[in-house]
Amino acid sequence: MSSRGIILYSTVKQHAKIADDGISGVSYNVGFMKARDIAELGVPFGKAMDAAFEFISVYREAGGDMEKLAEEMAAVVVEPRKFLGDEMRKNLAEALVVAEREGAIRTSPVPCRIWGEGFDHATLLQIEQAGLLPISKATALMPDAHRRR
Repeated sequence: MSSRGIILYSTVKQHAKIADDGISGVSYNVGFMKARDIAELGVPFGKAMDAAFEFISVYREAGGDMEKLAEEMAAVVVEPRKFLGDEMRKNLAEALVVAEREGAIRTSPVPCRIWGEGFDHATLLQIEQAGLLPISKATALMPDAHRRR
């Protein structure tokens, strides 16, 4: 698995299990995805997001299994260059390659400074996701300092 695949696994493992043999366990009950769902799979906003919605339309028109839509899209996100020759997935793959080249996709989070300890897994996952955003320069995590009176 590529380092990109490992990062995607750590940030969206609630949606997919990425194993050596591919991606499995992804299931959406509805026949469509929202922008937030697509972003959680690792597709950046902008041209790549537009290409993702285009892929959904093409996939649906081609009779693709809508229960496996997120799995299909996640496979392209993890290894876009693998799908450059695939007619149905080509536009999404190209948009992801361009986004990666332009720095819209990070393969590792920016540095994070953590004050305190004992943070739950969901909190650490959220700060890692924030560190993957193209606008992030650094992240910090600290306990809530509010005091009741």
